[in-house]
Amino acid sequence: MGFGSLIYYIVPAVVLGATVYYSWSITLDNADLTYKLNESNLASKYASSQLQEVSKKMAEEISVKDQFFKDFDLVFLGQSLQLEFSELRNTYQFVLKNVENLGKKYQTELGNCNKEKEELKKNIEKTTADLKTSQDKSGELQKKLDESNKSLEENKKNLEESNKSSASLKAKVEELEKKIAASTPAAEAKST
Repeated sequence: MGFGSLIYYIVPAVVLGATVYYSWSITLDNADLTYKLNESNLASKYASSQLQEVSKKMAEEISVKDQFFKDFDLVFLGQSLQLEFSELRNTYQFVLKNVENLGKKYQTELGNCNKEKEELKKNIEKTTADLKTSQDKSGELQKKLDESNKSLEENKKNLEESNKSSASLKAKVEELEKKIAASTPAAEAKST
């Protein structure tokens, strides 16, 4: 056997070994990936159930803390109110007294305003009555003015008619004077 036959056996053995090694490593990788995938699925299932459990516990803790803070706030508020109640009571009594004084003052001013309002109301009623009387008198004066204007128009028409009659009479007089003047020289000539 020579070197060529050695290569003939070694190369397929190496290729076979490499193929087996490669297959074995792929199988190991697949097994590892399958394990990790199963582990991941298990972890996600466990995580979701754990997450729900943790969420419940957190909600319970938050509720307990909130209740504690509410109770603490109530106790603190109660203590603060007990300490400040007397000061607040004195302050409120002082404010109430001032409000009562202001109420009396404004009540007096309101009474004065009501009196002034009544006086103004009477003045307005009187002014309204005077205005109505003035309007009535104005209406009467307007009627008289209308009658006077009507009479003036009639007088104007009568004056125009009188002027026409006067002009007509004047024309007749002039005509008569002309006739008289024309007949007078003939009469004088007859008498001579």
